[in-house]
Amino acid sequence: MQIDRRYVRDYLQKHQVKLPDEVIPITTYPNFLRVIYSRLFRDIMKENFNDTIRTFIPGKQFVSLSVTGSACELNCEHCNSHYLSHMHDVSSEEKLRKTLDSLINQGALGCLISGGCDETGKVPLLKFHHVLKEYKENSSLIFNFHVGLIDEEEIQKLVEIQPDIVSFDLTLDETAIRDVYHLNRKVEDYLNTYRALIQNGIRTIPHICVGLNFGKLKKEFLILQEIAKYPVDLIVFLVIIPPPGHASFQRVNPIDVGNLFATARLLFPRTELSLGCMRPRDDLRQNIEEYAVRAGFNRFEIPSKKTLKLIKEAGFSVKPYNVCCAVSQNQLDKLSKP
Repeated sequence: MQIDRRYVRDYLQKHQVKLPDEVIPITTYPNFLRVIYSRLFRDIMKENFNDTIRTFIPGKQFVSLSVTGSACELNCEHCNSHYLSHMHDVSSEEKLRKTLDSLINQGALGCLISGGCDETGKVPLLKFHHVLKEYKENSSLIFNFHVGLIDEEEIQKLVEIQPDIVSFDLTLDETAIRDVYHLNRKVEDYLNTYRALIQNGIRTIPHICVGLNFGKLKKEFLILQEIAKYPVDLIVFLVIIPPPGHASFQRVNPIDVGNLFATARLLFPRTELSLGCMRPRDDLRQNIEEYAVRAGFNRFEIPSKKTLKLIKEAGFSVKPYNVCCAVSQNQLDKLSKP
Protein backbone atom coordinates (compact mmCIF):
# COMPACT_ATOMS: atom_id res chain seq x y z
CA MET A 1 0.00 0.00 0.00
CA GLN A 2 1.18 3.52 -0.86
CA ILE A 3 -0.20 6.15 1.50
CA ASP A 4 -1.41 9.24 -0.37
CA ARG A 5 -3.27 12.43 0.52
CA ARG A 6 -6.64 10.69 0.40
CA TYR A 7 -5.44 8.21 3.02
CA VAL A 8 -4.19 11.10 5.17
CA ARG A 9 -7.47 12.97 4.80
CA ASP A 10 -9.56 9.92 5.62
CA TYR A 11 -7.35 9.01 8.57
CA LEU A 12 -7.66 12.48 10.06
CA GLN A 13 -11.42 12.65 9.42
CA LYS A 14 -11.82 9.30 11.17
CA HIS A 15 -10.25 10.91 14.22
CA GLN A 16 -12.28 14.12 13.74
CA VAL A 17 -9.27 16.13 12.59
CA LYS A 18 -9.16 17.83 9.18
CA LEU A 19 -6.32 18.10 6.69
CA PRO A 20 -4.61 21.42 7.40
CA ASP A 21 -5.26 24.53 5.34
CA GLU A 22 -2.48 26.30 7.22
CA VAL A 23 0.44 25.31 9.44
CA ILE A 24 -0.88 23.04 12.17
CA PRO A 25 0.27 23.86 15.74
CA ILE A 26 0.90 20.20 16.47
CA THR A 27 3.41 20.90 19.23
CA THR A 28 0.74 22.63 21.33
CA TYR A 29 -1.99 20.03 20.80
CA PRO A 30 -3.14 17.85 23.72
CA ASN A 31 -1.35 14.56 24.03
CA PHE A 32 -4.12 12.41 22.52
CA LEU A 33 -4.00 14.47 19.28
CA ARG A 34 -0.23 14.28 19.11
CA VAL A 35 -0.51 10.50 19.44
CA ILE A 36 -2.88 10.43 16.46
CA TYR A 37 -0.45 12.40 14.32
CA SER A 38 2.50 10.34 15.53
CA ARG A 39 0.79 7.12 14.45
CA LEU A 40 -0.03 8.62 11.07
CA PHE A 41 3.57 9.74 10.52
CA ARG A 42 4.74 6.26 11.43
CA ASP A 43 2.28 4.70 8.95
CA ILE A 44 3.65 7.02 6.24
CA MET A 45 7.25 6.09 7.04
CA LYS A 46 6.48 2.37 7.06
CA GLU A 47 4.38 2.18 3.91
CA ASN A 48 6.01 4.84 1.74
CA PHE A 49 9.64 4.73 2.86
CA ASN A 50 10.09 1.23 4.28
CA ASP A 51 10.93 2.65 7.73
CA THR A 52 14.27 3.75 6.24
CA ILE A 53 16.01 7.05 6.84
CA ARG A 54 18.83 8.04 4.51
CA THR A 55 21.71 10.11 5.84
CA PHE A 56 24.08 12.18 3.74
CA ILE A 57 27.66 13.22 4.50
CA PRO A 58 29.09 14.54 1.21
CA GLY A 59 32.67 15.17 2.35
CA LYS A 60 35.30 14.80 -0.36
CA GLN A 61 33.00 12.58 -2.43
CA PHE A 62 30.63 15.43 -3.30
CA VAL A 63 32.24 18.86 -3.10
CA SER A 64 30.87 22.37 -3.58
CA LEU A 65 32.29 24.58 -6.32
CA SER A 66 31.79 28.31 -6.84
CA VAL A 67 31.88 29.74 -10.36
CA THR A 68 32.39 33.23 -8.87
CA GLY A 69 34.99 32.35 -6.26
CA SER A 70 34.18 34.34 -3.12
CA ALA A 71 32.47 37.14 -5.07
CA CYS A 72 28.75 37.93 -5.00
CA GLU A 73 27.03 41.08 -6.21
CA LEU A 74 24.16 40.76 -3.73
CA ASN A 75 25.92 40.18 -0.38
CA CYS A 76 22.69 38.90 1.14
CA GLU A 77 22.04 39.70 4.77
CA HIS A 78 22.16 36.08 5.93
CA CYS A 79 25.31 35.15 3.99
CA ASN A 80 27.40 38.17 2.92
CA SER A 81 29.55 35.76 0.85
CA HIS A 82 30.40 33.69 3.96
CA TYR A 83 29.25 30.38 2.49
CA LEU A 84 31.17 30.98 -0.74
CA SER A 85 34.43 31.05 1.18
CA HIS A 86 34.02 27.34 1.95
CA MET A 87 33.65 26.36 -1.72
CA HIS A 88 36.32 25.50 -4.27
CA ASP A 89 37.07 28.45 -6.54
CA VAL A 90 36.27 27.53 -10.17
CA SER A 91 35.88 31.07 -11.47
CA SER A 92 37.86 30.43 -14.64
CA GLU A 93 37.62 27.68 -17.24
CA GLU A 94 41.12 26.52 -16.33
CA LYS A 95 40.20 26.22 -12.63
CA LEU A 96 36.96 24.43 -13.44
CA ARG A 97 38.59 21.87 -15.71
CA LYS A 98 41.42 21.27 -13.26
CA THR A 99 38.98 20.75 -10.37
CA LEU A 100 36.65 18.45 -12.31
CA ASP A 101 39.61 16.40 -13.56
CA SER A 102 40.85 16.09 -9.99
CA LEU A 103 37.43 14.91 -8.79
CA ILE A 104 37.31 12.28 -11.53
CA ASN A 105 40.84 11.08 -10.76
CA GLN A 106 40.13 10.70 -7.06
CA GLY A 107 36.91 8.80 -7.73
CA ALA A 108 34.54 11.44 -6.39
CA LEU A 109 30.83 10.86 -6.91
CA GLY A 110 29.77 14.36 -7.89
CA CYS A 111 29.68 18.06 -7.11
CA LEU A 112 27.51 21.06 -6.50
CA ILE A 113 28.09 23.84 -9.03
CA SER A 114 27.09 27.07 -7.32
CA GLY A 115 28.43 30.55 -6.70
CA GLY A 116 27.46 34.10 -5.93
CA CYS A 117 24.59 35.82 -7.72
CA ASP A 118 24.69 38.76 -10.08
CA GLU A 119 22.42 41.76 -9.56
CA THR A 120 19.49 39.95 -11.23
CA GLY A 121 19.65 36.94 -8.88
CA LYS A 122 21.33 34.59 -11.36
CA VAL A 123 24.28 32.32 -10.60
CA PRO A 124 26.39 32.78 -13.77
CA LEU A 125 27.42 29.15 -14.21
CA LEU A 126 26.23 29.02 -17.82
CA LYS A 127 29.28 31.02 -18.84
CA PHE A 128 30.88 27.55 -18.65
CA HIS A 129 28.09 25.91 -20.64
CA HIS A 130 30.38 24.05 -23.05
CA VAL A 131 32.67 22.79 -20.27
CA LEU A 132 29.82 21.55 -18.11
CA LYS A 133 28.17 19.84 -21.09
CA GLU A 134 31.45 18.15 -21.97
CA TYR A 135 32.03 16.76 -18.47
CA LYS A 136 28.40 15.75 -18.04
CA GLU A 137 28.58 13.71 -21.24
CA ASN A 138 32.01 12.21 -20.64
CA SER A 139 32.17 11.48 -16.92
CA SER A 140 30.09 9.70 -14.30
CA LEU A 141 30.03 12.69 -11.96
CA ILE A 142 26.63 13.63 -10.55
CA PHE A 143 26.00 17.34 -11.14
CA ASN A 144 23.82 19.49 -8.91
CA PHE A 145 23.39 23.09 -10.11
CA HIS A 146 22.33 26.23 -8.26
CA VAL A 147 21.09 28.50 -11.03
CA GLY A 148 19.06 31.21 -9.33
CA LEU A 149 16.69 33.26 -11.47
CA ILE A 150 17.25 32.47 -15.15
CA ASP A 151 15.24 33.05 -18.32
CA GLU A 152 13.92 30.68 -20.98
CA GLU A 153 16.97 30.98 -23.21
CA GLU A 154 19.25 30.04 -20.33
CA ILE A 155 16.98 27.16 -19.38
CA GLN A 156 17.40 25.78 -22.90
CA LYS A 157 21.16 25.78 -22.35
CA LEU A 158 20.56 23.82 -19.15
CA VAL A 159 18.49 21.33 -21.13
CA GLU A 160 21.51 20.80 -23.40
CA ILE A 161 23.71 20.06 -20.39
CA GLN A 162 21.13 17.80 -18.67
CA PRO A 163 22.26 18.32 -15.07
CA ASP A 164 21.19 15.57 -12.70
CA ILE A 165 19.68 18.09 -10.30
CA VAL A 166 18.82 21.76 -10.17
CA SER A 167 18.47 22.88 -6.57
CA PHE A 168 16.16 25.89 -6.57
CA ASP A 169 15.62 28.19 -3.60
CA LEU A 170 11.92 28.91 -3.87
CA THR A 171 11.22 32.23 -2.13
CA LEU A 172 7.74 33.77 -2.04
CA ASP A 173 8.30 36.54 0.50
CA GLU A 174 8.75 39.92 -1.19
CA THR A 175 10.14 41.46 2.00
CA ALA A 176 12.86 38.81 2.18
CA ILE A 177 13.58 39.15 -1.54
CA ARG A 178 14.10 42.88 -1.11
CA ASP A 179 15.62 43.20 2.36
CA VAL A 180 17.54 39.92 2.74
CA TYR A 181 18.52 39.14 -0.86
CA HIS A 182 18.81 42.82 -1.88
CA LEU A 183 17.03 41.97 -5.13
CA ASN A 184 14.71 44.11 -7.21
CA ARG A 185 12.68 41.06 -8.21
CA LYS A 186 9.17 39.79 -7.55
CA VAL A 187 7.63 36.59 -6.22
CA GLU A 188 6.41 35.87 -9.75
CA ASP A 189 10.01 35.81 -10.98
CA TYR A 190 10.71 32.87 -8.67
CA LEU A 191 7.52 31.07 -9.65
CA ASN A 192 8.18 31.61 -13.37
CA THR A 193 11.70 30.18 -13.17
CA TYR A 194 10.56 27.23 -11.04
CA ARG A 195 7.71 26.38 -13.41
CA ALA A 196 9.86 26.73 -16.52
CA LEU A 197 12.57 24.44 -15.13
CA ILE A 198 10.00 21.73 -14.40
CA GLN A 199 8.16 22.18 -17.70
CA ASN A 200 11.44 21.70 -19.56
CA GLY A 201 11.98 18.32 -17.96
CA ILE A 202 14.77 19.32 -15.58
CA ARG A 203 14.70 17.53 -12.22
CA THR A 204 14.19 20.57 -10.02
CA ILE A 205 14.33 20.17 -6.25
CA PRO A 206 12.66 23.00 -4.33
CA HIS A 207 14.57 24.24 -1.30
CA ILE A 208 12.65 26.06 1.43
CA CYS A 209 14.75 28.29 3.67
CA VAL A 210 12.75 28.33 6.90
CA GLY A 211 12.98 31.68 8.70
CA LEU A 212 14.54 33.54 5.79
CA ASN A 213 12.66 36.70 6.82
CA PHE A 214 15.16 37.59 9.58
CA GLY A 215 14.35 34.42 11.52
CA LYS A 216 10.57 34.72 11.33
CA LEU A 217 8.34 32.22 9.52
CA LYS A 218 6.20 34.15 7.03
CA LYS A 219 5.46 32.55 3.66
CA GLU A 220 6.74 29.01 4.14
CA PHE A 221 3.28 27.42 4.05
CA LEU A 222 2.50 29.33 0.84
CA ILE A 223 5.60 27.74 -0.69
CA LEU A 224 4.26 24.29 0.18
CA GLN A 225 0.98 25.16 -1.54
CA GLU A 226 2.81 26.21 -4.71
CA ILE A 227 5.03 23.14 -4.72
CA ALA A 228 1.92 20.95 -4.53
CA LYS A 229 0.82 22.20 -7.97
CA TYR A 230 3.66 20.42 -9.79
CA PRO A 231 5.30 16.99 -9.76
CA VAL A 232 7.94 16.74 -7.05
CA ASP A 233 9.84 13.75 -5.66
CA LEU A 234 11.84 15.57 -2.97
CA ILE A 235 11.62 18.79 -0.93
CA VAL A 236 14.68 20.06 0.93
CA PHE A 237 14.23 22.20 4.04
CA LEU A 238 16.96 24.56 5.20
CA VAL A 239 16.79 26.54 8.44
CA ILE A 240 18.27 30.02 8.61
CA ILE A 241 21.44 30.54 10.64
CA PRO A 242 21.44 34.07 12.10
CA PRO A 243 24.73 35.73 11.13
CA PRO A 244 26.82 36.67 14.18
CA GLY A 245 26.30 40.21 15.38
CA HIS A 246 23.38 40.94 13.04
CA ALA A 247 20.82 42.75 15.21
CA SER A 248 17.94 42.29 12.74
CA PHE A 249 18.09 38.50 12.80
CA GLN A 250 16.44 36.45 15.51
CA ARG A 251 16.77 32.74 16.23
CA VAL A 252 14.00 30.68 14.69
CA ASN A 253 11.44 29.28 17.08
CA PRO A 254 12.03 25.51 16.91
CA ILE A 255 8.37 24.87 17.78
CA ASP A 256 7.27 26.81 14.68
CA VAL A 257 9.76 24.86 12.59
CA GLY A 258 8.44 21.57 13.97
CA ASN A 259 4.87 22.56 13.14
CA LEU A 260 5.88 23.36 9.56
CA PHE A 261 7.70 20.02 9.22
CA ALA A 262 4.64 18.10 10.42
CA THR A 263 2.36 20.01 8.06
CA ALA A 264 4.66 19.29 5.13
CA ARG A 265 4.55 15.56 5.82
CA LEU A 266 0.73 15.60 5.86
CA LEU A 267 0.57 17.52 2.59
CA PHE A 268 3.24 15.39 0.89
CA PRO A 269 2.94 11.85 2.30
CA ARG A 270 4.57 10.23 -0.75
CA THR A 271 7.26 12.86 -1.30
CA GLU A 272 10.71 12.54 0.23
CA LEU A 273 11.44 15.26 2.77
CA SER A 274 15.02 16.18 3.63
CA LEU A 275 16.61 18.30 6.32
CA GLY A 276 19.40 19.93 4.35
CA CYS A 277 22.86 21.07 5.34
CA MET A 278 22.09 24.67 6.33
CA ARG A 279 20.63 24.81 9.83
CA PRO A 280 21.82 26.07 13.22
CA ARG A 281 24.61 24.08 14.82
CA ASP A 282 24.05 25.48 18.32
CA ASP A 283 21.57 24.22 20.92
CA LEU A 284 18.73 24.67 18.39
CA ARG A 285 20.14 21.90 16.24
CA GLN A 286 18.88 19.01 18.32
CA ASN A 287 15.37 20.44 18.62
CA ILE A 288 15.11 20.94 14.86
CA GLU A 289 16.48 17.51 14.00
CA GLU A 290 14.22 15.79 16.54
CA TYR A 291 11.14 17.51 15.13
CA ALA A 292 12.14 16.36 11.65
CA VAL A 293 12.50 12.76 12.82
CA ARG A 294 9.13 12.83 14.56
CA ALA A 295 7.45 14.44 11.52
CA GLY A 296 8.57 11.60 9.28
CA PHE A 297 11.42 13.19 7.35
CA ASN A 298 13.30 10.43 5.57
CA ARG A 299 16.50 12.25 4.59
CA PHE A 300 19.02 14.05 6.81
CA GLU A 301 22.25 15.73 5.79
CA ILE A 302 24.96 15.52 8.45
CA PRO A 303 22.74 14.51 11.39
CA SER A 304 24.13 14.73 14.92
CA LYS A 305 25.09 11.60 16.86
CA LYS A 306 22.12 12.21 19.16
CA THR A 307 19.81 12.28 16.17
CA LEU A 308 21.24 9.04 14.80
CA LYS A 309 20.59 7.47 18.19
CA LEU A 310 17.03 8.83 18.19
CA ILE A 311 16.44 7.44 14.68
CA LYS A 312 17.55 3.97 15.72
CA GLU A 313 15.60 4.07 19.00
CA ALA A 314 12.49 4.96 16.98
CA GLY A 315 12.93 1.72 15.04
CA PHE A 316 14.10 3.17 11.73
CA SER A 317 16.94 1.71 9.72
CA VAL A 318 19.68 4.03 8.49
CA LYS A 319 21.31 4.03 5.04
CA PRO A 320 24.32 6.38 4.73
CA TYR A 321 25.56 8.02 1.53
CA ASN A 322 28.51 10.26 0.67
CA VAL A 323 26.60 12.58 -1.67
CA CYS A 324 24.35 15.60 -1.21
CA CYS A 325 20.79 14.99 -0.04
CA ALA A 326 19.22 16.11 -3.35
CA VAL A 327 20.50 13.12 -5.34
CA SER A 328 17.64 11.08 -6.82
CA GLN A 329 16.52 7.74 -5.48
CA ASN A 330 17.48 6.05 -8.76
CA GLN A 331 21.04 7.32 -8.46
CA LEU A 332 21.22 6.30 -4.80
CA ASP A 333 20.11 2.80 -5.79
CA LYS A 334 22.96 2.63 -8.31
CA LEU A 335 25.44 3.77 -5.66
CA SER A 336 24.21 1.02 -3.35
CA LYS A 337 24.92 -1.75 -5.86
CA PRO A 338 28.15 -3.71 -5.23
